Amino acid sequence: MRKAFRHTGVLMMAAVVALGLLGAAYTLWWERLTLEANITTGTFDIDWSCHDLWGTTDTGDCAKAARPVVSLDQGVNWLGPRDAARETGLPLDVIEAKMPTCSAVPGDRNPGTDNGGQETLSLTLHGLYPYAGCEFWLDIHNAGTVPAHVKASLAVAPKDSTQYPGLGLLSLDDVSVVSVSENCPVFEPPAPGAPPQLVVDASGKPLQLHAGAELACRFIVYLDQKDTEAQGVHLTLDLFWYQWNEDTAPIPGQ
Repeated sequence: MRKAFRHTGVLMMAAVVALGLLGAAYTLWWERLTLEANITTGTFDIDWSCHDLWGTTDTGDCAKAARPVVSLDQGVNWLGPRDAARETGLPLDVIEAKMPTCSAVPGDRNPGTDNGGQETLSLTLHGLYPYAGCEFWLDIHNAGTVPAHVKASLAVAPKDSTQYPGLGLLSLDDVSVVSVSENCPVFEPPAPGAPPQLVVDASGKPLQLHAGAELACRFIVYLDQKDTEAQGVHLTLDLFWYQWNEDTAPIPGQ
């Protein structure tokens, strides 16, 4: 009997092992799911450029984006040198000698260290007198992929600034800006020295510049009919652009 039991035990063990193998075969039913992701970041690139005042070309060359203008009817109409020559009958070279000097020069804030954009723009207006000034056609465009909002601040250099040596300080109240094209709120900054303020559009909503969009501003800066001879002022308008989904822009230095 002991031999029979021994054989029976061996058979039982073999059956258990076989059942275990059979069960393992059923648990090997499986399926593999795979998720792959490719992640890239957008680009944030807001730049200056200029338009041709004698055409409609948007170009990085700002030589044709500034010209002197004069009004013969106290600001009702503004004439460039050629139009003023035709209106007055004076030779063109005589009219040009009477005109202010105007220029617009873009620049790269960090040459060789960023995307090569034009983040700075220097405007020069020399020799203004009442109802004589400069016309500019400037453009701010979004060359990146992320929409942007903007805050603006304005600063005025002190009277002893080297930008206008030997001249008195010209009050901003004596300088006027008239828009030739549509309203350009970025050129209506807060008072000098005030904290950066959010720029809004005509409806009161934050001004937004979408990817590939531009803000073209054509305007005239001229001197009012006031006693402001031999005076000067140096202005710095800072436009802090930031991604559209930020409620508060992290302004450097603020």
